[in-house]
Amino acid sequence: MKRRTEAEAVRIFKDAVRAGQPDLFAVSVPVSHSAVGLAVQLPSQCQCGSANAALCTGTGLYPGKLKCPKCGKHRGWVSHKTFRFLASTVDHFGKPTEPVLVRAGADEQ
Repeated sequence: MKRRTEAEAVRIFKDAVRAGQPDLFAVSVPVSHSAVGLAVQLPSQCQCGSANAALCTGTGLYPGKLKCPKCGKHRGWVSHKTFRFLASTVDHFGKPTEPVLVRAGADEQ
């Protein structure tokens, strides 16, 4: 069996990428976008002093992220399970008029 040179290996790799192999970190698309824009009140304050966050679409592994509406700082990620729960709740009852209160999980206390 003939061993490949480094140049051949690089060419094979580039051909595979051009052939459309799936992107490992592609944007994940949640079932419903109805929860996007939802106001959330977090247990801790941002550096700017705001305890609120806005639910935005995420990228990669997380369908949602939380951003401070006052300064735009990233406040955290939202799991698939939580995003689906929020989206189905908003789909069923509509968007709440006040921020959703988020409490620290059992492992964060």
